[in-house]
Amino acid sequence: MGYYSGPLLSASPIYGSTQAQIRPLSTYFYAFDSTDVRRDITLTTYSIDGANNQKGLLLSVLTDGKFRRDWRVPTLAGTGNCLGYNWPLIRFADVLLMFAETDNEINKGPTAAAVATLREVRQRGFGGSTTLGQIPTPANQTDMFNAIASERFLEFGGEGIRKYDLLRWNLLDTKITEARANLARLAGAQAPYTFVPASMYYRVTGGQVVWARSFYRPSPAATPTGTTAVAWRTAVTAALIANIASEYAPGKGKELLPFPQGTIDTNKNPGFKQNAGY
Repeated sequence: MGYYSGPLLSASPIYGSTQAQIRPLSTYFYAFDSTDVRRDITLTTYSIDGANNQKGLLLSVLTDGKFRRDWRVPTLAGTGNCLGYNWPLIRFADVLLMFAETDNEINKGPTAAAVATLREVRQRGFGGSTTLGQIPTPANQTDMFNAIASERFLEFGGEGIRKYDLLRWNLLDTKITEARANLARLAGAQAPYTFVPASMYYRVTGGQVVWARSFYRPSPAATPTGTTAVAWRTAVTAALIANIASEYAPGKGKELLPFPQGTIDTNKNPGFKQNAGY
C-alpha cells in the first residue's frame, strides 16, 4: 500500500517512488459533491517528479489517495515498497452503514435510528456540517437503500469494498453497464456532465499544484496566463471506456473467485464443483 497505489512519485528525493496503478473511473470524481472533503482524500489529481515538483493529471489517469506515500510520517525516500501501512479490516463508518442497511431490510423501510446513522457518516464527509451534509429523509425502503448504497460508494473508495457490495446486492452487472454509459456521457459533455471543462489549467506554487479554475465550469476561450493545460473531459476516450471491465461477462463466473484445487480434491460432496470460468 502506498507503492502500487497512490499518486505517481517518480524518484522524488523526499518521498521516493511509486507505481500508481490504481486508477478510479473519471466519473467517480464527479460523484462527489464539490464540498465533500472525501473527494480530495480518496482521489489525487497530481504526480510528483524527480525535482519534487507536482504536476497536474489528466482526468483519465487520476489515482487513489487514501494510502498515498507522500503522506507517510516520517517520509521514506527510495524505491522500497513496504511503507508499514496497516490495511483497515473494518472502519466505524462501515459498522454504521451496515447497521442502517440491516435495519432498513428488517423493518422494510427507514427508521429514525437508521436515518440518523446514515447522516452521521454523511455529515462527517462534509466536515461535520449538518447543512452541507444534509439528506432528505428517505420516503421508503428503496429510497433508503439507494441512499445507503450511494454513501458506501463515496465513503469506501480505494478500500476494496465496492465489488463485494455490488455482488451481494446483485448489482455488479448493472453498475458496470451504468459506469460505461456515464463515461460516454462525460466524454460527450452530455447531461449530467455538461459543465465539465474540456481542459483544466494549473500552476505550481511552492512545489504544489494549484488548479487555476473550477472543476465545475466549462473551459475558457483561452489558456489562463501562466498556467499549464491538461486534458480533462477530452481525456476520456472511447478506448478507455471500452477497456472498463473488458474481461467481465455476466453469469460466467467472473463474479466469484476460484476454489483452491486442494479444496476441490478433498471435498467429499459429489455435487461440489469449481466455480464457472476456471
